[in-house]
Amino acid sequence: MTALLAHYGQWVAAERRQGQGPMPKPRWMPLPQLLYAQVSRPYGAVLVRVSHRVGRGRLEAVQQVLAA
Repeated sequence: MTALLAHYGQWVAAERRQGQGPMPKPRWMPLPQLLYAQVSRPYGAVLVRVSHRVGRGRLEAVQQVLAA
């Protein structure tokens, strides 16, 4: 995930939680449109099933991209 965020991230300034005090430091956050999923299958000679594990984004959005 660190390697992905190095290329697909942006600095985001956090909002203040209180009326006074120092401003929070900006954070490096992933882009909102970033989709990240792993496609895995069990080891063996015959392909029985494939499963998807979503790391970032929604499952519906990942399935839409994979359908293309």
